[in-house]
Amino acid sequence: MELDPPPLAQLSALIRHWLHREPPEDPEEFLRLAQQALWLERRYHPKAPRP
Repeated sequence: MELDPPPLAQLSALIRHWLHREPPEDPEEFLRLAQQALWLERRYHPKAPRP
């Protein structure tokens, strides 16, 4: 089962938390930073495996 992508507000919060920056207005830059923040989130806070 594939998970839905996080909403924009959650991605903005991850950018602020992990990258210590305000989310940019430019959509391409936002996506680039969101990818970095998601990678960090998954790297340091992996989800527990599901049975």
